[in-house]
Amino acid sequence: MKKTICITLLLISIAGGVFFASSQKNPAESCAAAVDKNFTLLSNAYSVETLLNSSPYAYIDNDFYRNIVSLGFDAVQVLQEKNADGEFSDLNSYIAAIAIQEITGCNLYSITGIDFETADEFYSLWDKTIADMPENLTILLGNHSMDVREKITALKKYGIFGEAAAYAVSESSTETMPFLGESDADTFTESEKLLIKGMIHSSTDELYKAADYLAQYQK
Repeated sequence: MKKTICITLLLISIAGGVFFASSQKNPAESCAAAVDKNFTLLSNAYSVETLLNSSPYAYIDNDFYRNIVSLGFDAVQVLQEKNADGEFSDLNSYIAAIAIQEITGCNLYSITGIDFETADEFYSLWDKTIADMPENLTILLGNHSMDVREKITALKKYGIFGEAAAYAVSESSTETMPFLGESDADTFTESEKLLIKGMIHSSTDELYKAADYLAQYQK
C-alpha cells in the first residue's frame, strides 16, 4: 500500500495546511525532553496514600500528567518509543498508555471490545488496531446500511483518527474520497459533508500528524 503515504499527504494539503513541526527546530527532541521532565516530577510527587493505591489511574490526577497530555499528538510516538526502549517503569508504561488514549481520543475498548490489563497488552492491541484502522475506517464510511449520523457516531470512537477520515471526506472536491490508500469510501452530498465536518475539533496540524502516523503503520 505505497500509495497510502501519498493519500496521507494529500489529506491535509487539500486545505493548504502547513505541517506544524516544520516551524520548530527540534519538535521531537523538545517533546521528549518535556515528557522526561514531567515523568520525573510525577514520580517525585506521589503521596503515601497514592503509592499505596494499586490502580494506575490514581497516579494521573495531577498537573504533571496533564502537562504530558497537553503536548498533543507529538507526544504519542515519543511515549511509544520510550516504552519500547525500556525507559519506563511498569507503572509509567501504563500511565503512558493512558496518556496515548487520552491524547488521541481513541479508546481501544470502544473499538475492539477488548480490555487490556497490562501495559504490554495495551501496546500490542494498539499496534494491531492502528495497522487495521485505514481499512476499517473505509469500510465504515462505505457501509450503505448506515446513514451519515450513524457513521459520525461510529467515527467518534476512533478519536482524532476518525476526525482525519472525516476531514478527508468533508474536504473532497468530488462525491467520493479515497482514504489512506483505500478505495472509494462512499458518496456524500454537500449537506452530509457539512454534518461530517461538524465532528472535527482538532486543528489541521494535529490531523496531519494523525494521518501521517497511520501511514507509518502501512509501510
